[in-house]
Amino acid sequence: VTIGILDNGIEPIPHLKDWLKPDRWSVYPESSINPTHGTFVAGIALYGDACEDEDWVGHHGIQIFDATVFPDTTKEGLDEDELIENIKEAVRLYHENIKIWNLSISITRPVVDTKFSDFAIALDAIQENYNVLICKSAGNCDNFVNNRPKGRIHEGADSVRSLVVGSIAHKKGPFDYAEIGDPSPFSRVGPGPEFIIKPEISHYGGNAGINKSGKLVTTGVKSFSKDGGLSESVGTSFSTPRIAALAGGLQQELNEEFDPLLLKALIIHSASYPKGMTVPSIERTKQVGFGVPKNVADILYNHPYEATLILRDSLAKG
Repeated sequence: VTIGILDNGIEPIPHLKDWLKPDRWSVYPESSINPTHGTFVAGIALYGDACEDEDWVGHHGIQIFDATVFPDTTKEGLDEDELIENIKEAVRLYHENIKIWNLSISITRPVVDTKFSDFAIALDAIQENYNVLICKSAGNCDNFVNNRPKGRIHEGADSVRSLVVGSIAHKKGPFDYAEIGDPSPFSRVGPGPEFIIKPEISHYGGNAGINKSGKLVTTGVKSFSKDGGLSESVGTSFSTPRIAALAGGLQQELNEEFDPLLLKALIIHSASYPKGMTVPSIERTKQVGFGVPKNVADILYNHPYEATLILRDSLAKG
């Protein structure tokens, strides 16, 4: 199965080269591309488990498609309409072969209660028209630096059809604020408009805090820099590709016609809150959705004397 990475480009470093599809999509010349973020995202989608020596996702290899929808903004500007058009065009051209897309980019405005954002409406239309699933990051917030409450999810994370992903802490350094298994200090919170639960799920995206000198310190998750070295970073951008890779691994094992609703249901149904989470139960869906999903094998395979029955129907309005 191929995962589309809607980002600022992927450098064909040795670890990624053989898993990258030979063709890629972009409207930008090479001189306007700086593939730092996209390379790190792709590295987590492919090697997230190996880098952390964990079995969090458990896929058996996926292919990666580079859709460079975002330029190096130090050289070129990008407005919201252009970003939406780029995403739409990449999905339109490749949707027959690529059904799962990772979008770790946000419009950096918090959502409001009274309406869905234009970005979210566009993402929903793309998913409906082309029968694809977009895994979308909840967005990052630096309010914790000034001891202020977390901000609401960014525009785009209020997309109804997307699977929206928050971040929880996998480790705790001496100055980090979050306990292991708690929401990362930078992970934005829901709900979305109309009280929809966003993010639906969370995964491991790092930790952060302030040291004795008043400086920001982070405990990152591992992936690759564009020069091919191992590096660390934090953000909901890097919890999201774990979910895109999980969806890809599930689709590969199911070997059935692609059904985005089934994949979302399996992932969310398997999710649970980490043991020892200190967030009060009434706050949990707002901060981390339904928790952290299980890996591919645990989602799909039962004990010999168990079965999972999936029923599907349409609810009439009203």
